[in-house]
Amino acid sequence: MNTLFKELNGPNSMNGQFQNFANNPFGFLLERNIQIPQQFQNDPHQAVNYLVSSGKMSQPAFNFLMQKAQMMGFKF
Repeated sequence: MNTLFKELNGPNSMNGQFQNFANNPFGFLLERNIQIPQQFQNDPHQAVNYLVSSGKMSQPAFNFLMQKAQMMGFKF
């Protein structure tokens, strides 16, 4: 396999990390020591509100992530 292809699409690449997140968002966050309380895990909006209100994620960081997701074609 081409080394460049591996770098761009391997498990540690941005694409790979995004795929890991898409497959299991709460597991992905937990692996990075970011815990979402059980009561927020069924509602993405409440989970994000928890992250921002608890200071685990800043509003500018969230805005940046939303902008990047929209550039990748995601609709919210």
